[in-house]
Amino acid sequence: MNVGVIGVGVISTQYFAQLAKLPNLRLVAVADLNAERAATVAAEQGALALTVDELLTDPRIDVVLNLTIPAAHAEIGLRALEAGKHLYTEKPLALTTAEARPMLEAAAAAGLRIGSAPDTVLGTGIQTTRAVLDSGRIGDAVGASVHWSNSGHEAWHPAPAFYFQPGGGPLFDMGPYYLTSLVTLFGPVVRVSGTVGRSARERTIATGPNAGAAVPVNVDTHVTALLEHANGVTSTVTISFEIWATRAPQFEVYGTAGTIAVPDPNLFSDPVFVATADSAAGAPAPEFA
Repeated sequence: MNVGVIGVGVISTQYFAQLAKLPNLRLVAVADLNAERAATVAAEQGALALTVDELLTDPRIDVVLNLTIPAAHAEIGLRALEAGKHLYTEKPLALTTAEARPMLEAAAAAGLRIGSAPDTVLGTGIQTTRAVLDSGRIGDAVGASVHWSNSGHEAWHPAPAFYFQPGGGPLFDMGPYYLTSLVTLFGPVVRVSGTVGRSARERTIATGPNAGAAVPVNVDTHVTALLEHANGVTSTVTISFEIWATRAPQFEVYGTAGTIAVPDPNLFSDPVFVATADSAAGAPAPEFA
């Protein structure tokens, strides 16, 4: 299939590296609001540099890879589907369910496929965890705890403003890896409670050409939640841009007969460790491929 990429920011380098490994996919063109950036990336990747309109109407392109900022995901995604292209989008699919619904309807009507990050739940880390749960090795699942935090992306990203606008923040940026994993392991969530907060109304960029510039903060930057799944499991969640250091476990699953230390759901294949009454220190579980 021929691929067209819209949005060639920082995350695009990871996608280009993976596209190069997939013989059934061919990168044809890239587009970006920054035409100079698009031209540079196109030359590096051996692809065409097009405008967004040109890319969406190009008959050679079968699937659009949408790597724009979150606030543009729904608009670009819907336009791609209406142009007859399959769609794979960075997270989130849209900012709201109301924005997402027309995309799903357009895809269904046209017989097109939609894929969305994160797909890491398909990797051996989460699939091995799923296999351990299904085996009964830790008994019946009772609860889970997830924690992801840093002190904010302005410390490393050269243009972090979108992380602090609607569609950004820790919940939309990193939360999907953890929430998707929890739903994969325990099924749908039927009840949610939580609190949110933010420590400042602006942050200062620390690196790159914009170092020293202020970025307005228009999203919550510290999120805690308690999720009740349909199967009775409860999950506690902390996702934050407010924490400088922590010893909190990143992801654990608790059962009536043991505990699973789940690997980083942002990755595909780190080891899974299981501790039971006869293996209290934890032992690696065989990978499930």
